[in-house]
Amino acid sequence: MPPFHLALEIDGDGSHPAAWRRAAHAPVALLTAARVRSVATVAENAGFTLVTIGDDLLPPGGGPDPVGRIGAVERAAFVAAATTVLSVAPVVATTYAEPFHLASQLASLDHIAAGRSGWVVASSPAPAAARAWGRPRVSGDAALAAEARDTVRVTRDLWDSWEDNAVVRDVATSRYLDRDCLHYVDFSGDTFAVKGPAIVPRPPQGQVVVLAPDGWCLPRTSM
Repeated sequence: MPPFHLALEIDGDGSHPAAWRRAAHAPVALLTAARVRSVATVAENAGFTLVTIGDDLLPPGGGPDPVGRIGAVERAAFVAAATTVLSVAPVVATTYAEPFHLASQLASLDHIAAGRSGWVVASSPAPAAARAWGRPRVSGDAALAAEARDTVRVTRDLWDSWEDNAVVRDVATSRYLDRDCLHYVDFSGDTFAVKGPAIVPRPPQGQVVVLAPDGWCLPRTSM
């Protein structure tokens, strides 16, 4: 029988907008390091394989007083450092993202997690997201999907731009890396172009695990 894996979304106090009213902690403690660490520890001790952490380009909540949150990648890095076997996957939107920075963030997270990280791909169709970034709006399912595919492809190519043995760390010769093991990406798409190579060494996993909603068609890894 194949192993059974459970994932848990640990953003905030729950999906219900009034969940914070029934929380055991004071509302002010929601964004504290102690709160994040305690929830992750409970999930790890309960046997969950993976926790996901929500995020978006816009603040959560559609009312006049939107709720604040800390960036998902930053929280994921803290959770990774505070746990030992629990995997962690932040939600990061591909819409309006810079794949070069995104690849660096997620590769850094995987180094902190010692190969226990993932990436939950999302999109941000709201017009306010485009205004927040000062970018032309990406509208329509086809355009959002195309940008997602391009972003995932380039991010994966950047992870592959460092070979596994690129880092030398030879004190005697003062060489940190073998430049012949770094490769350019040379991607040019409809909304961005990336030359590469990455500035962060290849993630411990080689390729960070990419998760996406059912029905999304994302490019496969190049290796």
